[in-house]
Amino acid sequence: MARWVDVRGVISSFFNLRIRMPQLWLPALLPRGMRYVRQIGSGYHNACFLERCADWVLPYWAGRQECPADEAFIPRAQSGLAYNQTSRNWTVVGPAPGSGMTGAGSIHRGRGWPGATVDPRGMITPFRGGWSLDFWLDIDGELYTPMQAQSLQQHLGHSVPEVHTVWQAGPVNVRTVVVAFKTGTFPWLGCTITLTPNLEETGKEARGKAESGDGAETRAKVMNAVRLLLVIRPYNPEGFAPLKSVKYSMDGLMINGRLALLATEFPDRVLCTDGTRGDGVHLIDGPKLYAAESAKGLAHAVAAFTVDLGGSD
Repeated sequence: MARWVDVRGVISSFFNLRIRMPQLWLPALLPRGMRYVRQIGSGYHNACFLERCADWVLPYWAGRQECPADEAFIPRAQSGLAYNQTSRNWTVVGPAPGSGMTGAGSIHRGRGWPGATVDPRGMITPFRGGWSLDFWLDIDGELYTPMQAQSLQQHLGHSVPEVHTVWQAGPVNVRTVVVAFKTGTFPWLGCTITLTPNLEETGKEARGKAESGDGAETRAKVMNAVRLLLVIRPYNPEGFAPLKSVKYSMDGLMINGRLALLATEFPDRVLCTDGTRGDGVHLIDGPKLYAAESAKGLAHAVAAFTVDLGGSD
């Protein structure tokens, strides 16, 4: 007759298996989940911005990734999201908390970047994740931007912690210097722009116009047709940065209701626009508008300064 032996007690004496399930309170799971949600939302808003504003002057990374002829081109038809995946090497300006850094030179490596940044083409983002500031040139009706410049160099200053961006805009050499400093306990971000004529390129342009039959165009006249454009853009090196309102007054530029920018010179023309008529840089010669609001976050501004380089050597 068969006898059944209960071996459970024997096995349990040799094996004691326990599975500990993590006892996590729901809010402990939220930071990582919210980070993923923010990333997806950012990619979606970037894609919408690039589709809606395809005819705008785009940031350096977007211009490359959206151009099929560029080696940095990334098709995004399947995902529907857009991120900066090719030019993630901007420079932090000013001290980084806890890093012991005293000035510029901290390169972003994917996390913890604080404060103002300068991208590889000189675009300045004063606040993390916020709007950006850039300087372009309008020479004799032709727009020059550092994003499209064939010759551009960027380096750190030696005596003071500053970022230098040098590029060529046709017959003009442009140097932008960005530095962070404090007056008492209040932090500032300073920027100086130096324009000098490129004699070789200016001579070529003048000779070309003379050969085409327009002999009245001289080097001095070409240099007198230079306008420096200060532009406020609703994007940064990461992507779209909604800009709800922008307003110009004698004190400076008010951005999202706060005084954000002071200039040492008064502009000749100012245009604040909500983006419904396209990129404001192409509308600077139209009616002057000193304030704009955009519920979609596409508000931006352009200030034009006429520069006389005719007497420069």
